[in-house]
Amino acid sequence: MKKEGWPDFPFFWIEKPDMSSLQHIASRLHDKTATLRSASGVRGQVTDVERQMIEHLSGLQQQVAELIDVVQASLQIIDNQRFSQRFKRAYRWIRERLSNYWQRMEHNALFRVLAVIGALITLWGVVSFVIHHFHFFGK
Repeated sequence: MKKEGWPDFPFFWIEKPDMSSLQHIASRLHDKTATLRSASGVRGQVTDVERQMIEHLSGLQQQVAELIDVVQASLQIIDNQRFSQRFKRAYRWIRERLSNYWQRMEHNALFRVLAVIGALITLWGVVSFVIHHFHFFGK
């Protein structure tokens, strides 16, 4: 995959890069950088120049770790803001709200009374239609 103005896509093992590839890229980033997180120490006596170099390298390691965290978080945010993910969240939110309202309505005594009355009216309508349509009872 080569886009104009972009360098070559570095992950040859991803055949068709798309938004679903973000999880694989984030996982690879985590695996490759997990060794940077390990605590490394210095043993023995060091000179002032060596101490400065160690402090400088230590600072660079911290900066790289911060950049890794930023990239990792960015990938997760991008993945979370995909249209399909937003649609799923909105659908889940609507379904939960409707389910909650439906349960509240089902447990309401007035709703149950109205349901029974509605069922009786419907039954009366069907029976009267059948009686009149098929001319039962000698009409």
